[in-house]
Amino acid sequence: MRVIENVLSDDQPDPRGRILDLIMMANTGGRERTQPQLAALFESSGFHDVTGIQTAGPMRIVETSAA
Repeated sequence: MRVIENVLSDDQPDPRGRILDLIMMANTGGRERTQPQLAALFESSGFHDVTGIQTAGPMRIVETSAA
């Protein structure tokens, strides 16, 4: 499975992430996540081998396999 996602960096805080968190929480109850947070979320749902593929823009392709 592949998901196109704005993945937050662990080492370089991005203020856009906080703003997007507020928008997503107000509209859908969701939030932006870092790569390790996304991996934990996918793995808790039965997926494994979660990897992130960097793109030229702010979005990242998150790829995972079903268990």
